[in-house]
Amino acid sequence: MKVDLIGGWGYNNLGDEAILAGYIELLSDVSEVSVASVDVARTAHAQRPGIRVRPEGRPSRGDAAILCGGGYLNGSWVPEIFGKLRRQRRDMGSAPVRVVSSVEVRGMASGRRARLLRNTLSGSAVSVRDVQSQQELRRLGIESEVMPDAIALLWPYLDRYQTPVPEARGKVLINLLDIGRRPDAGESEVDPTEFIRLADELIDSLGDRAVGLVIGDGDLAFMRRYRHLQLATPRSVTDLVSLIGEADAVLSVRMHPGLIASAMGTPVVAIPYCGKVRPTLQRIGVADSILVELDRSRVDRQLRTVVDRSARWREAHNLKKDWLLARLGMAPSAS
Repeated sequence: MKVDLIGGWGYNNLGDEAILAGYIELLSDVSEVSVASVDVARTAHAQRPGIRVRPEGRPSRGDAAILCGGGYLNGSWVPEIFGKLRRQRRDMGSAPVRVVSSVEVRGMASGRRARLLRNTLSGSAVSVRDVQSQQELRRLGIESEVMPDAIALLWPYLDRYQTPVPEARGKVLINLLDIGRRPDAGESEVDPTEFIRLADELIDSLGDRAVGLVIGDGDLAFMRRYRHLQLATPRSVTDLVSLIGEADAVLSVRMHPGLIASAMGTPVVAIPYCGKVRPTLQRIGVADSILVELDRSRVDRQLRTVVDRSARWREAHNLKKDWLLARLGMAPSAS
């Protein structure tokens, strides 16, 4: 079977590229996989060698097309969302099997956005990663199932992405964004100003142990305010997983570094900076990694505490894997 993977690839967001890596690992042993990306070179570099990457917006020639997450199906992403949906509609093409897998949908239930999204998803088996997305699609007349975020697909393959990074040993990786300036700032469970005060204090107290983790443009722009903070800028999923696996702990605003840390047993504090964080982590079973109050002593304890969440990740992986393979007409394999 030939499978095309379509999604938010090539946008300089390694969290989304890590989602893609999970699909590639799961499907490459049982199918011929190709990827549609807005930046072929960037996606090819982010993944392990050998994956076929083509420009986004060309009709699928595969037996199956999978439209994957993250969070780009967002009505506030204008005007880009209109061109994105047109390209993805072409990407889906006339593939005999069409699957929409663990997407997040926000602000897409009216106007031209709604028509484009409905046309793009037409004829597909659909899953989403939270109830809010399910409710929004229902307003468009599209039924869906709530499944774990597709980062769960990567869980059993994380060892393949680990290489030694001696310079990360003993470090605490800190990923920050300017939460208060985001369009979804009103969804944050933490006060953006108070959180930055806590982050400032934490970085000062850690000294040379603190390393800023940059996985997107917004991270870099914001963390440059810390003139003495060493920045790590991974360029591939292997770089990202290796850093997280080697570090002592991770505090992350962006969701997927925190998720990867929880999957690897690295102490982690996940920041609920927008409405997607808590339901996504709850669906996987790792909401205990979320920061519950802006208390420095609690943060310090959480950054020192190793929690084995492997059973929860195994369950989320199997649930997501079985759903996807069944929609592709493939028999699930034992994990």
